[in-house]
Amino acid sequence: MKFRDLGFSSRYAVARDLLDHDEDSSHFFRAVPTSNSSKTMMLQTSGDVRKLSVVPDRCSPWTGTFDAGPEGLSEVCATPNPDVVCVVAKGQGYWVPVDHPAKYEAIPSMPIINVFSSTEHGIIVFQDHTRLVGYEKSGFLWKTERLTWDGLEIDEVTDSQIKGTGWDSPQDCRVAFSVDLFTGQSEGGSSPPKY
Repeated sequence: MKFRDLGFSSRYAVARDLLDHDEDSSHFFRAVPTSNSSKTMMLQTSGDVRKLSVVPDRCSPWTGTFDAGPEGLSEVCATPNPDVVCVVAKGQGYWVPVDHPAKYEAIPSMPIINVFSSTEHGIIVFQDHTRLVGYEKSGFLWKTERLTWDGLEIDEVTDSQIKGTGWDSPQDCRVAFSVDLFTGQSEGGSSPPKY
C-alpha cells in the first residue's frame, strides 16, 4: 500500500506490507453491517489482511493487522490530524489515532474507491460508488445521502463545494450534483430514494 500525504503533515512514519506475522500486533476489524431483516444481504470480509508498522514521534511503535474489504482502494493516508493515520485496506477504511490505536474507528464508506482532500479547510473525503464521507481534524464530519444510482465521479473541489456527476438509471444519463464541503448537504444527483 502506498502512502499519500494529501497535503497534510504527520507525526509518524509507516512501514508498509510487512510479511511476517508479529504475535503482538493489534488487529483492526472491519465493520460488518447487521440487520434483523432476513431480506438484508450482509457484506462479508474478503479474508485478506494488510499489515503495517507505525512509528509515532511521541510514543512506542506498534504493528497493526487490518481486515480488508471485498474490493476497492488500498493505501495509507495522512489526515487533517497529524496524530491520526488513515488506512484503506481493499476498500475498508480505518481512522487510527497513532498514540492510541485501540481507539480506531471504521470509516462509514464501503468500498472506498477514492480519497481526496481540501487541505485549506482541513477536510478529507472518502468516496464510494454512491456517497461521500467527510472527516476533519477531530474526526467524523458528515456523510451525504445517496447521490447516484452508481458511478459517482468527482469533477471539482472548490473552496466550498464538491462537484461531480452520477448515473441516473431511469433517465439513462449522467446528472450533476454538488455537496457542501462543510455540511455534506447535497443538491442534484439521482438515486433510488429520490424516485
